[in-house]
Amino acid sequence: MTTINSSVFDDIRLHANTALLDRALILINNQSLTTLEDLRVDLAAGNVKIRLMQPSDNMPPQASAIYVRPDPQRPEQPGYLVLRPENLARATDANVLSLVDDLNHEGRHHTNLEVRVRLQESLEFGSAPANERGDIYMQGWLDDETASRLDSYELRLQINALPGSEYKGSNLAVLASNPLYQRFAEVAQQAEALGLTGSARNEYIVENSRADMGRDSNHFYRDNATAHIVGTTQMSAAEAAAYREHVANTFHSPGYTVESQTYDDGSSHVWVRHEDGSVIEFTHDLDGHRHSQNEIQADGDQTGAFYAVDGRIISLFETDGAGDNADYNTRTATYDAQGRTDWIDVRRDDGTRDTTDYDQDSTQAWSRVESRFDAQGREDYANVFIDDGSRTVHDYDQTNARGDRVSQTHIDPQGRTDWTYATLDDGGHDWIDHDQTGARGDSIWQNRTDAQGREDWRYVTLDDGGHEWTDFDQAGARGDSSVQSRTDAWGRQDWVNIVQDDGSRDWTDHDQDGSQGWSVVTSRFDAWGRQDYANVYADDGSRDQHDYDQDGSKGWNAVVSHFDAWGREAHASMYQDDGSRDWVDHDQDGSQGWSRVESHFDAWGREAHATMYQDDGSRDWHDYDQDGSQGWSALVSHFDASGREAHANLYMDDGSRNWYDYDETGSQAWSRVESRFDTSGREDEASMFFDDGRRRRYDYDQDGSQYWSRVEQDFDAFGRETTANIFHDDGARTLVDYSSAPGYRLVSRYNAQGYLILKEEATAWLPGGPLPAPLPPAVGPLPAMPFYAPPSAAPHNPFISPAFPFPSQPSWSLPVVDDDPYPDAYVEVGPLTPSEPW
Repeated sequence: MTTINSSVFDDIRLHANTALLDRALILINNQSLTTLEDLRVDLAAGNVKIRLMQPSDNMPPQASAIYVRPDPQRPEQPGYLVLRPENLARATDANVLSLVDDLNHEGRHHTNLEVRVRLQESLEFGSAPANERGDIYMQGWLDDETASRLDSYELRLQINALPGSEYKGSNLAVLASNPLYQRFAEVAQQAEALGLTGSARNEYIVENSRADMGRDSNHFYRDNATAHIVGTTQMSAAEAAAYREHVANTFHSPGYTVESQTYDDGSSHVWVRHEDGSVIEFTHDLDGHRHSQNEIQADGDQTGAFYAVDGRIISLFETDGAGDNADYNTRTATYDAQGRTDWIDVRRDDGTRDTTDYDQDSTQAWSRVESRFDAQGREDYANVFIDDGSRTVHDYDQTNARGDRVSQTHIDPQGRTDWTYATLDDGGHDWIDHDQTGARGDSIWQNRTDAQGREDWRYVTLDDGGHEWTDFDQAGARGDSSVQSRTDAWGRQDWVNIVQDDGSRDWTDHDQDGSQGWSVVTSRFDAWGRQDYANVYADDGSRDQHDYDQDGSKGWNAVVSHFDAWGREAHASMYQDDGSRDWVDHDQDGSQGWSRVESHFDAWGREAHATMYQDDGSRDWHDYDQDGSQGWSALVSHFDASGREAHANLYMDDGSRNWYDYDETGSQAWSRVESRFDTSGREDEASMFFDDGRRRRYDYDQDGSQYWSRVEQDFDAFGRETTANIFHDDGARTLVDYSSAPGYRLVSRYNAQGYLILKEEATAWLPGGPLPAPLPPAVGPLPAMPFYAPPSAAPHNPFISPAFPFPSQPSWSLPVVDDDPYPDAYVEVGPLTPSEPW
């Protein structure tokens, strides 16, 4: 192995960076780089020397170094590797590699000099036609240049393989960005697949890379060789033109040039510019990792990618530089470490932009989000695709053209709208919920909340076509907190519910389809949900009013009243807390002889008493023994317009009846008359009470069981019997007079014609003493016991007078107040029994 010393750089040292030359020397002397052995040998032997460019060298502007062979007349002189001084100013990794590569590449020209001499001789002195000789020269020229470039490629591969090489980064950047090196890598893989090695491998690579060499430096080598062939063979103008066309057709791929820039941080930027105007840009970091690649077409269109240090694509981008694509101006896609799409950004000529964000690692509840932004960068709308197949659309009012800032709509996996949520400019929100699966009884549910999060209103569209509306007084501006109503499918109002600020609520129910007997029902419930009152408006214009004692502060629990079409009360029921009920019936149209009837029913629904107020001011009182605790079943009394009792009937349980008649006006000599009728309606007995205290008693043999038809007794103001008249069945009469003295009696007997036929005085009889002597047999025996006994207990038979009917009441009716202005008026007449035992 050969080693060179620093003297090889003596001719350029004064114009070169010392560190650059020192690093280049170390690299050239690295014995692992076998490709540099020919260069080391030539430099050590002095066959070639290194010097700076001179004006006479005519170095092409695109060349960084050339080989200048010795004068043919002085072959013993060395050739020169000529360098540009501006490339020797910095000691960067890239500059060191370029210097060594230039020396090795141009040194190959010295090594291959004989090949080029033979090609030249064949071109000048060959016997074949000029164009055939030119093709041989062209192929040999390009093959020689390709082999030289292949040698540089192999050198860079060897440098790259050096353990811990400091040049690996810069070297990788060149290998990855140079089109010819990329072609070598591709063909080398093919040769390896074919099992080619050694010279056969190299010949295969050169053969299959020749066309790419012809493209290099904008066809620099192709065109220079063409000019040399035309000039050497002295072709005519026509032949030259034809030959140039032939060469251009043979090596027709667009030419390119490579420009590179290495930065202080070690990163690099490479531009591969093609003849058609397109450009491929590469950027690499300090370690040679490709950072980006951008392909720019001649019309301005671009496609590119950014890469991670491990070579994976981070993002791809496209630019419509030609402005001929309406779909986008730029389009960018980013990828995660697993190569999955993470983000897509599409920008348009009008300044709008679409983005798509993917949940490629499934860490979110959505799979992707598609968004659009306007030309001012404001988000216009977004589509959020949920993992379950549904999606949510966010529509933003970025131009303030609507009354909301953003509207969100959720669409289920079947494409049916699920809900919409709008944020309004005033901070409020509108919500619309669709029953797209038909699981609820409504099809759409909408509501609004204000900026303070308080619900403002709610609107529900029902499956049957009806609607429910709720309006909330969230600001406290009204006296109610909410108003709720329902309209049916034909737009007719069904019901209204108003919740008041105090917690109570008003309910209105409409018979909008006319299926009921009423048109409207209005109700109120207190803050505890207890019904306070209700009004039922019937179709005929009448009204039922229900008033409830929901807080238990009154003695009754409900009052139900009925008003006719003219607003006049017809009847009412009052339900008492003890279960009893009061009933009032009004003659509101004046069609009856009475104005109202008041009735009371006990907890078992049995009528207890009733009062009928007559149009003339009088009233009838009915008292019933509904529980059977009395000996009578009913008491019916009549009071005049001044409230004075006129007469009464007491119906006993055994079917008998007591009649009381009062001289309430004082126009008679008596104050009252009391009569008793048996179960067959026949008068049994009677008592007449006179104004001066006297009393007359009548006893009738209504069943014909006695020999007399009636007995009349008179008592004085002290209750002492004064006279008695016994009317016999045969027309005779017996008069007993007790008025002369205590214990005395005068008995007179009259026949049927009224003639006195017997008179007898009797001695006094005292209790405990001997009985008086009996009357003569012709007169007949007198009863030895009093004429009357006290009234017996009545049978248990409740009674309602057929002259006082009460209408049946609807099942929903409720009780009314007892408005009896004369309670217990019948007591005014005193006890309903005789004043003493008879």
